Amino acid sequence: MQSPAARSAPRWLRGTLATVEEWVPAALMGVMAVAITADVIMRYVFNHPLAWAGPLSMFCMVWMVYLGSAAVSRRGAHICLDFLSTKLGHRGRATVDIFVELVTLAVLGTICVATVIYLEKARFLIMPGLGFSKKYITVAALVGLLLMVIHSCGHAVRAISGLRNPDYERVNVPIEEVELDDFDTRFVNVVSDELTGKQG
Repeated sequence: MQSPAARSAPRWLRGTLATVEEWVPAALMGVMAVAITADVIMRYVFNHPLAWAGPLSMFCMVWMVYLGSAAVSRRGAHICLDFLSTKLGHRGRATVDIFVELVTLAVLGTICVATVIYLEKARFLIMPGLGFSKKYITVAALVGLLLMVIHSCGHAVRAISGLRNPDYERVNVPIEEVELDDFDTRFVNVVSDELTGKQG
């Protein structure tokens, strides 16, 4: 399920972001699973561990985490406390969201600056087993953070527009809605009804 902000973006941009932030991490998870499985087989069956499997898995994991974080940011599905904001009117909700996004942007900007500074040092460090610079791992953090900045800016712009929109709702997509939208839960609902004694 996409957030309203995501649905308002051009189709080509939605497709590009979905590919980069969701399909690429899925592919990286597959590569990581194959590398770890191959290392286990080579280590315990042939007594010949693969020196590159561990570093490659770490490389995939870092990229997967940061791109996945950007995907969650695009959906507005990060954990949040909305006990107070749901009781406010549309202007109150929009004002709270603007404040939250400004704080988020400040934090992301600070981390981006620190990442750029570290990137200059990381280029001199070589990953064992792979032979290339650790800057390619640090770049994952920078890419993910910049994508989150873009999404946060989009949410902030939408919240500013929401000050004049009486139908304004928060950007976040509750995880239960994502699960219900992405998976067939009919069997789960039947079992739940049987356990609770509800009549379908």
